[in-house]
This record gives sequence, structure tokens and C-alpha cells, in this order.
Amino acid sequence: MLAFASMLLAAATADPAIGRVVNPRGPGSLTCATAFLPENRAATENWIAGFWAAWDMSQITKAEPLAGSSDLNGIVGEVEKICREKPSSSLIFATLDARQAVKAREESPANVGS
Repeated sequence: MLAFASMLLAAATADPAIGRVVNPRGPGSLTCATAFLPENRAATENWIAGFWAAWDMSQITKAEPLAGSSDLNGIVGEVEKICREKPSSSLIFATLDARQAVKAREESPANVGS
């Protein structure tokens, strides 16, 4: 118990980040304009990959993965396309819009059965 209390005291006094608000959505809460800045790009791409894959997994009993034949660059490109149109949108909503656009394109009569 004493070790735990010492650890808490050390953490509370030594780390200036303690008490700051941490956004659990990470880059998803950034605007598109900020998310794709060079210093944020790697974290943004990782966030998009994780969000897209998690969304696919949540829908696994209902459908095949969306853009299953694509790769990370293709998926990020879809989100970037939305972000160029709506730079003040949050990355999470731009990613959801990109998913809707890809789904509509994949379900269009021209692509069904191909």
C-alpha cells in the first residue's frame, strides 16, 4: 500500500501533464486541416487505419469489410479527399463520410458483381 501511495505522489508531483485533459479520440477530434499537417500525419494515418478496421469488425456479421481490396494509402486517400472538401470537419466525421462514399461506390450497379 505504501508503494502505491508513493507512486501516486511521485506521479502527481513530477509530471506536469497530470491534470490536463486528454482526449481519448486522439487525432479523430482534430480538424482535417490540422490532422494532415506533416507533424500529425503519421498519428492521423494510424488513427484512420484503426478506426476503419474497428468499424469493419463491428459490422462483420452484416457485411464484408469496406474497401477490403484496398490498402492503407487508398483508405487514407479517401479520407483526404473528403478533408480537402471540408477542411474544418473533424477527422472522425470525415472518415465516416469517406466510408459512406466508398460504400455507395462499391454498391453502385456498375461495381456489383465485379
